[in-house]
Amino acid sequence: MWFVLFIITAAVWSKPPEALNLSEAEKSALQANEMIIRDASAGTAIGVIHINADPRVVLEEVVNLQARVEEVSLIDGLELYIDENDKKGARWELSMAGIDVQFHVVYQINWDNGWCTFDLDPTKDNSITDSSGSYKTEPIPDGTRLYYRSYAASANPAPNWVRKALSQHSMKQQLKGIKARAEARN
Repeated sequence: MWFVLFIITAAVWSKPPEALNLSEAEKSALQANEMIIRDASAGTAIGVIHINADPRVVLEEVVNLQARVEEVSLIDGLELYIDENDKKGARWELSMAGIDVQFHVVYQINWDNGWCTFDLDPTKDNSITDSSGSYKTEPIPDGTRLYYRSYAASANPAPNWVRKALSQHSMKQQLKGIKARAEARN
């Protein structure tokens, strides 16, 4: 069931997200308004998107967690249990093909440096065993490049082709939603 986590997220890493090297083909694709999705097939996925908005606005929409409930098809519900300026805690509820999943994620936001990390909240009951990731904004001449990394694991892993299809589809829904909301604020 860990593959379902890709639907939503990317917590508390002790350091900022590492830089991501993009190929020339990926840079060209981003300039053409395409999304880059990388899947490392070991529970890790990476998404990159170009957004025509200020990095602060993009980060504000990254942590606008409630908006994802309508944007990502597998999300059934969200309950914020921490709602501070630099920290959010969310209980996510998902379902797919009769499988219900719930887990808690804590998001740490670094407004000054344009990034947010997240991790599974070990103090709560969770249907998955691990989740971590990050969002990083990078100012570029005509807006922001948003990098999203996610790692998830479960005691009951799904077949690779199922996990890959779900992680990529859900990541695309999430990133498209963030992009649309941030660009609408311009």
